[in-house]
Amino acid sequence: MLQNIGAEIFPVRDSDAEAINEKFARVGELLDARRADLFERDPRAILESFLVMQQHSELKGHDGQDAARPVGARASASTPRTGAIRATGRTFLSLLPAAPRHRARAAAHESVRDSREIPAGVPAHRRAMQHDLFHVYTVDQHILTVLRNLRRFTMLEFSHEYPLCSRLIAGLDRHWLLYIAAIFHDIAKGRGGDHSQLGKVEARRFCREHGLSAEDTDLVVFLVEHHLTMSSVAQKQDLSDPEVGPAFR
Repeated sequence: MLQNIGAEIFPVRDSDAEAINEKFARVGELLDARRADLFERDPRAILESFLVMQQHSELKGHDGQDAARPVGARASASTPRTGAIRATGRTFLSLLPAAPRHRARAAAHESVRDSREIPAGVPAHRRAMQHDLFHVYTVDQHILTVLRNLRRFTMLEFSHEYPLCSRLIAGLDRHWLLYIAAIFHDIAKGRGGDHSQLGKVEARRFCREHGLSAEDTDLVVFLVEHHLTMSSVAQKQDLSDPEVGPAFR
């Protein structure tokens, strides 16, 4: 709201906009669409805008972002063709390998989380707004919070919070696979049955449709299928029992 009020008081001249590509321009420290109807005409451009923000660390946010969010919600709620889903998914995946290990690129990922654009790249996420008695958040918000915490593990300024996690993720060549597993780990909550088993099916389908290698796919599926093991051991097993470690290793 404040950003939009400021734009009314201090309007930006067209000459102040610097073209980045055929779709986007830089206006000061903000990213703006070069056409007012860009997101209506091309919903995939919503995710592309976050990719541009990653590539240009000087950008601090979206110009007119509040106006773009309802467009994103409508695009996410629609039922696109299979080809469009795959193209959008590829754009979404391209965000993950460049995920920030420092503050400079964090804005793009924080914006994706805040604007709820994950459903645009992961259609199965649309059905994840479920309440249960275990989580403080709805399941969709829980997933977004897990993504936020994973991102913090990659950033040096937060390494003191969970040093072991920070060291482990720093040693992974493709740490962004953890983001995919996080998105799918509770995605099947509320559908009935074992959500880890249902979730691994969704995860495998997504990985295959978007060209991940068999090795990467197996890792993501394994993490989704067995994500309850840690809580089971931590909350229901005697950690001082020497038999517990080998049993779950």
